[in-house]
Amino acid sequence: MPEKSKHTIWVEVLATVLMALTTIATAWCAFQSNRWNSEQTFFIAEANTMNRQAMENSVKGNQMRVLDVAMFMQYLAAFHNNKTELADYYRQHFRPEMKQAFDAWINSKNEGTGDVVPHPFLLKEYTLALEIDAKILSNSAAQKLQQAKRANQYSGWYVMLTVFFASVLFFSGMATKFESVAIQKSVVVMGMIVFLSVIGILVTYPVAG
Repeated sequence: MPEKSKHTIWVEVLATVLMALTTIATAWCAFQSNRWNSEQTFFIAEANTMNRQAMENSVKGNQMRVLDVAMFMQYLAAFHNNKTELADYYRQHFRPEMKQAFDAWINSKNEGTGDVVPHPFLLKEYTLALEIDAKILSNSAAQKLQQAKRANQYSGWYVMLTVFFASVLFFSGMATKFESVAIQKSVVVMGMIVFLSVIGILVTYPVAG
């Protein structure tokens, strides 16, 4: 068996080192891809929880609105029938949000500004905390879904890099298969170029915690 030349030995050493570094880099990419997949699952779960809570708050808010309208209609009926005590009873038992809007409505009628709205539900003072919370939760859920989409994108990027690293392993493995030292060097150099290029891309990618 012919003795290996000094150049061939160095090619084998470089190819071995390159294979080792590429294996480590591939393992890192696989780890990050898995982590970003986990992040995506977490964000989707959070978004689903927020959407459910937003829906519940929206339903409860609608129920509060129906209750406020019913109480207001009862107040109007008692007031127009000159049942002062009954009207005062309904007024005293308005919910705080309804009472605030009702007082603003009464004040606007007393001031006689000429642009009085027909009922307090059209005033900006009438707000339902549950509906506001529902909108906030819906917006937060949408943001979580966007984060999940980005996490999925990052995971795909890392998977793509493993494909490029696989080509580096191919070059490293093939380098010593040729008898020509010039070809061996060329193949190793090609592998190193691809490896460094992919590493340059890898360092720009976000890292999952």
